[in-house]
Amino acid sequence: MGKAGDEARGRGTRARQSGRPQSGRPQSRRGQSDERSRAPRDDRADAAPNPSGSNPGDSNPGDSGPGYADRPLMEKDGIPARLAVGAKEREALLDAIGGSRTSYCTCAMLRRASRRVTQVYDQALKPFGLRLTQYSLLANLLRNEDISITDLAELLDMERTTLTRNLKPLEAAGWLRIKPGPDRRSRAVAITPEGQAVAERAFPAWQQAERTFRASMGRVESAELRQLLGTAMSAVD
Repeated sequence: MGKAGDEARGRGTRARQSGRPQSGRPQSRRGQSDERSRAPRDDRADAAPNPSGSNPGDSNPGDSGPGYADRPLMEKDGIPARLAVGAKEREALLDAIGGSRTSYCTCAMLRRASRRVTQVYDQALKPFGLRLTQYSLLANLLRNEDISITDLAELLDMERTTLTRNLKPLEAAGWLRIKPGPDRRSRAVAITPEGQAVAERAFPAWQQAERTFRASMGRVESAELRQLLGTAMSAVD
């Protein structure tokens, strides 16, 4: 018994010195987790690689890095929060995208002006069941009989698919008809007698809207505007 006890105590001493458990049974999960928690940890080694090349803890205001495109936008004006770093910069961004009456973006100003002016003509043509875009289509069909959809789209500077979509309500109203063109792959558009009658009745209302706008802007200024718009369209051809 004494010899056996001495051997058992010797095994326990050697196990404690080597760090092994005293019995042949494996360590519990709790013991393993305790050892892992005591072990030193390098967080940087476990972090996901950063495509920008900077350390994960560094502040990087650049335009790279994961999730950049998904960052939230500012609620009031749609400016990305990463860009609006100060009041002056934010004001400049608003001006650049048309956030004020005077904008650095020519296209934004043209679109805003077009929407405002179109409202005047749409209101004048409303009693005839027309909008300005529809009246313009009928007026062009009066001057161009049996024109192909492709040629009409080119004449109006419109996408062919957009033009086809705009023609459908007028066709449903019986104001124009779409028929086969010179070849099997083309289609032509022709105004109907009903469409011609609507266009002729709406002409005085359109004419009055045109006169009102020119008088409000000024005869000379409106003439200069039309000339500048023609120059602008030629500049981007």
